[in-house]
Amino acid sequence: MINFDFIIDCLTSLNTMRNDIESMKNINILSDMIKEAILDNQTIYITGIGKPGYIAQKNAATLKSIMVDGQFIDACLAGHGDLGPISVDKPSLLIAMSKSGCSNELYLLFKYMKQLRPKCKIVMICMSNEIQLNKVRSCKDIDFICHIKTDPGELDGFGIVPATSNIIFEAVMSTAISGAFNSEELGMVNMCERLQKSHPSGTLQSKVTNLLNTLRN
Repeated sequence: MINFDFIIDCLTSLNTMRNDIESMKNINILSDMIKEAILDNQTIYITGIGKPGYIAQKNAATLKSIMVDGQFIDACLAGHGDLGPISVDKPSLLIAMSKSGCSNELYLLFKYMKQLRPKCKIVMICMSNEIQLNKVRSCKDIDFICHIKTDPGELDGFGIVPATSNIIFEAVMSTAISGAFNSEELGMVNMCERLQKSHPSGTLQSKVTNLLNTLRN
């Protein structure tokens, strides 16, 4: 018999996040930061340790698909040469994902970035409890903490095997990116035009073209 508790956990956690005013405020701020980075033609770097790292790679690909310079950066390799392509002079945005907010590899990356790439703004997306949040708040290298209030039971129900938290990271990033393009400065037509230029193959091309025709009429 299939146990659907995981699906219930996902829905409950997302609903908790949605109904928390502070969480929604934080996602709005993140969305504005992404919008500003896009308008300024900045590179948006995304990182994470463990499973959130894979979500970071996926979201970097999402940004690329809408013609935004989105890049995944491996926090563990950053100090061994992977900081190289990051501009010293040009502003950029680094978004880090960590459920606890306590991954030491990320804090080392933040230190490198502030020392060697001081024009890069750093955002931490986390689901920290109050004790963990104290560590996040104590890090002066972080420019903005996008704290999401929820306590997912995860795949195992005991908060151990990361699954629900990864869905939350995806939901937060998707909402923030969508919000950036729902703004007056960018707009849905802008997003569709970008998608049209970056998806010459597949069924998305025709869907975007039809949507553009509707929006323009």
